[in-house]
Amino acid sequence: MRVGVITESERFALHGLKHRGITDSENKASGGHKSEAMRQLYDHEVPLVKPPRKR
Repeated sequence: MRVGVITESERFALHGLKHRGITDSENKASGGHKSEAMRQLYDHEVPLVKPPRKR
């Protein structure tokens, strides 16, 4: 930010890269988590849901 490579709004933490990597990966096990519950904490993928049927 100091030298103008990224802006304040583009700022990120290295730990955020782990979240992004798990979310974007097709191989969700690549994060090395011991449980599915822990992996889900890092996965921020929005689930796809079907719209409700019209009655």
